[in-house]
Amino acid sequence: IGPGETWSSSLKVVNSNPYDISYYTSVVDFEAKGEEGQGTFIPLVGGTSTAPNSYSLASWISLEHEPVLVVSGKSGVIPFSVTVPEDAEPGGHYAAILVGTQPGGVAISGPTVKVASYVSSLLFVRIRGTAAESGRIREFHTDESFYETAAADFVLRFENTGTMHLRPQGDIVISNMWGKERGRLVVNQNGNFGNVLPHSTRKFTFSW
Repeated sequence: IGPGETWSSSLKVVNSNPYDISYYTSVVDFEAKGEEGQGTFIPLVGGTSTAPNSYSLASWISLEHEPVLVVSGKSGVIPFSVTVPEDAEPGGHYAAILVGTQPGGVAISGPTVKVASYVSSLLFVRIRGTAAESGRIREFHTDESFYETAAADFVLRFENTGTMHLRPQGDIVISNMWGKERGRLVVNQNGNFGNVLPHSTRKFTFSW
């Protein structure tokens, strides 16, 4: 998306429960936490982002905060839009739309205990402009230095040194002492793709 532009889309929420449910929505900023692909949510305070970096996105998202009633066995649609400020920094910006069974940020007083369930939809947005797209293999090693059988575990740590998210891909090729290929592992190409957020490191593990 470019500065000053608006992009609109929607979420579909499916109620697989045997009863009707009212779903509530909220938006939070999102950033990487640790090296296993986890993330942490950073809530807005007074409609303003409290994220400690320039990759915030939540305050640019508009959606209907009224609860959406979804009948049992049916689905509901939650529209939203992203309006980018004119002075937005180029590169990656990250947020999540939370959909839950209780309003977000509501304090419950007294002895009553209420349990709320939430699911999240992550948004990875690139703002057009001059941005740094760079990364490096920070570490690559096996779990042992010597093997008696043709089986090994590998650890790859990839560091994103730029200002936008990256999805590193490649191959790990296993060769014998004569240079003959004995195995090949694809990196980040099958299944759930692993994005690496700016200024963070993500660890990938492989078994051969």
